Amino acid sequence: MDLNIPIVCITCYGRSGSFLLQGLLDNHPNVMSVPSHALIKFDKFLSAVASRSNLSVSGVIQNFTRQFPYLFSETDQSKKLGVASDMISIGVPQKEFVEILSKILTSTRPNHNSPAVLIRAIHYSYDYCLGRDVGCAKLIVWQRHSPFVDEREKSWVSNNLGNVKFLVPVRRPDVALSSHFSHKNFHGEDKPITGIQHLLTQLAAAGRVHSTLDPFSRAIRFEDMHTRTEDLTKSIAKWLGIDWDVRFLEPTIDGKEQLFPKHNNVVRGLNKNIEKEQSSPHLTFLDRLLFESVNYRAYKAWGYTTSTKFNCLNWIIRNIGIYIPMQMEISNFLRDLRENKDLGQAIQTAYQRRKEVITVMRYLLSLNLGHHEEFNLLTQLR
Repeated sequence: MDLNIPIVCITCYGRSGSFLLQGLLDNHPNVMSVPSHALIKFDKFLSAVASRSNLSVSGVIQNFTRQFPYLFSETDQSKKLGVASDMISIGVPQKEFVEILSKILTSTRPNHNSPAVLIRAIHYSYDYCLGRDVGCAKLIVWQRHSPFVDEREKSWVSNNLGNVKFLVPVRRPDVALSSHFSHKNFHGEDKPITGIQHLLTQLAAAGRVHSTLDPFSRAIRFEDMHTRTEDLTKSIAKWLGIDWDVRFLEPTIDGKEQLFPKHNNVVRGLNKNIEKEQSSPHLTFLDRLLFESVNYRAYKAWGYTTSTKFNCLNWIIRNIGIYIPMQMEISNFLRDLRENKDLGQAIQTAYQRRKEVITVMRYLLSLNLGHHEEFNLLTQLR
């Protein structure tokens, strides 16, 4: 096992195609990859295990298998993935995986609970179980499944995993916000109501971190993954130091066909008309102006146009518009009213959300002005 094999961390800004990007890289012969949904909050796990210096190999493995059950084929993947069907079986046998992982970690003692060792050992074990030739592997692709909300999170990954590069899928921020809200609030009956303030908080903090890319980070536009797949993946392959392969052109999971449900139908492959379909139905025109105005640095960093360019109009939008409720706030209020049937309680909840949204908007303004002193207050809203 190469304890210094490069790690490519996919992190994201909102709902911007991180799952798709990992799928495009998944089946390359030089890439080791674990399904994106299987290692959610994995870096938190790595940090916790590293802090327990007397944890044995078996203790590390027991903690891992208990916390990440969706790695294994015995687990029902369909609900968790949201894209699996009877045509797809993913994951690896848990018993075989544990046997291989145990051998690898035992050989690395006393560093078996080191984040740098553990993340590599898990990916090697997974690919062994898939029957892949790990001798051909040149890098690991790890889907973090969430954005870095501050530089400290990103620094921890760089410092503790070693030899890391970052691929950052991005999408037009207002479209990502609307898609994020739709996904959180209207995709399935088991989804809790998520306030707009939390979505704005995540996007605001992530925008701050991911719009300032360093030599080890690269932004990948969601639209380009769909419409410029070959050119884009050739560029990514060159940046990562691997040969381009035709398998870059279709997303897979564990090397198998990846399925996307859309309007109750299954859509295979990429959507070449994606740019025409980009919309933000949960935002009014005024909402979009406000979000563009207070978050213009993210738009500029990734080459997205904004509706307004006049300083005077932007000043009015930023400083007066933040007090006007957004359409998503109204949607949340109406949903609360339908579910709780208590007008007083719904109004009180909406008032609290309004205060928190204004706080986040003020934070966005402070970023545009180059001030970051409100960040501690922002993190309290997460």
